[in-house]
Amino acid sequence: MLSVSPFSDLTGTELYRSSFEYDPGEHPEVVTARNAWLIDGDLDKALELMPRRVVAERCILESYKKQNGETRNAMGALSTIPKNLRLMYVHAYQSYVWNAIVSERIRIHGAEKPAIGDLVFEKSEDPELTEEIVDDDAADDEKADKGINDEAENSGRASKRSRKAWEPPKVKTLTAEDVDKYSIFDVIMPLPGRDVAFPGGQLGERYRQFLVTDGLDPDNFERKQREYSLGGSYRKILHLPKELSWNVLRYTDPDVALAQADEDKLLGFDPPVIDENGKFMALQISLQLGTAAYATMALREVTKTETSSHFQTGLTQASEDQRYKASAETAEAVAGEDGS
Repeated sequence: MLSVSPFSDLTGTELYRSSFEYDPGEHPEVVTARNAWLIDGDLDKALELMPRRVVAERCILESYKKQNGETRNAMGALSTIPKNLRLMYVHAYQSYVWNAIVSERIRIHGAEKPAIGDLVFEKSEDPELTEEIVDDDAADDEKADKGINDEAENSGRASKRSRKAWEPPKVKTLTAEDVDKYSIFDVIMPLPGRDVAFPGGQLGERYRQFLVTDGLDPDNFERKQREYSLGGSYRKILHLPKELSWNVLRYTDPDVALAQADEDKLLGFDPPVIDENGKFMALQISLQLGTAAYATMALREVTKTETSSHFQTGLTQASEDQRYKASAETAEAVAGEDGS
């Protein structure tokens, strides 16, 4: 399945490999619709059965219909998918690789201090530039459009542009002489691409082998399709949260909000009223994170539990407040029956 799914990184892998053929999906209704075309040869039926929420597949099928069922131009059909969705696949693969290599780095060296071979940004005279996190989406989109901008410059139209051209940040590989000059919060890891450096030593070799296992050449990320020739970028492996605060709240009803949503603030709604004598306690955490850092990961480190929706749903269902709510509803229902 091409559209947004847990397997978006696998789709990204195929795009990096320049493999543009169909691959079976995991949703039965999508598989049924696709098989109407692949097995029965009925393109109209496939479009009729394909859910409208499945944007990518519908784009491809509609492209094939315009070509009277001709499927040899798989790349052309793929290009009819909205660009932001196509790039999401390769960005998902980049993040998948990054997560795997960072996990391996922490397994080998721990998460307390830098190690020989780690990468850090070169010290800059501009402190804001030194602290800046170069992330994949904006940088890669700019680099993907570089050829278009170059053409515009040649025609004279780009003379009006004042934005400085993107340049890869300067990084250094830590050695025994300078490893103690940095903290773990300075360590960065590349997302795969042509403009990034790999870590040194054992971790760098494992990074390269990881890409080779996925059928990619670590030294060649150029593609005929410019938008898939991603330059790569860097993310810090650990962030130190800013403006961290916490508060213990009491509540009784688990369905009553304990925090005001941003939308409610904008609409002028009153903040939630906290039950000071509530039967249960909740921990409210507020923190500020940098680019490419996620609150779910911060909460995972605080609680030392999984943050997957499946696991969290299980915790909610087994929680004491949910049992209390269920018993209260049962008691209310029994009282209603007695009253009738």
